[in-house]
Amino acid sequence: LREKLDSYMEAYVDYQNLQGSVLVAKDDEILLNKGYGYSNKEQFIKNKPQTKFAIGSITKQFVATGIVQLEEEGSLNFEDKLSKYVEGFKDGDKITLHNLLTHSSGLVNVTNLPNFYSLEGKGPEEAVELAKGVDLSFKPGEAFEYNNTNYILLGMILEQVSGLSLEEYFHKNFFEPVGMKDTGI
Repeated sequence: LREKLDSYMEAYVDYQNLQGSVLVAKDDEILLNKGYGYSNKEQFIKNKPQTKFAIGSITKQFVATGIVQLEEEGSLNFEDKLSKYVEGFKDGDKITLHNLLTHSSGLVNVTNLPNFYSLEGKGPEEAVELAKGVDLSFKPGEAFEYNNTNYILLGMILEQVSGLSLEEYFHKNFFEPVGMKDTGI
């Protein structure tokens, strides 16, 4: 079975350009624990089982769960307006946290703006500044549009309300309780 699993994954590397690490276990037995492809193709650095990967938009689920936890403890409310936490959005008093969570805010997706990628290495505040002057795409709650700006803002709000950085919040509330020692921001 181990050989078949490895052979199957190697086919994905060859034909589907798989880049990653795979762990397959059944009951208490590890059947496959191997890296495939390259973590850095230019330098010929291969993936290992211990390779750490950027999770990108999967972060949104952690941010959303943190916001839900803060709402459950009464520290914020889904109907709170964006303007309560972040100043400078001309429609900030019309956009709720619920709109941000459900991609129904109408805000511009900052990662679609040409200046966004010149911000590399800067903080979320600079990204938010790019979005502040742009008109809404639609009235809050009237449509759905996947939007990174919403979750950049929610991350900032989570930090503001909890008094912790995202990394500290994630570690304390998600990673440490389940023993995730090699996960972080």
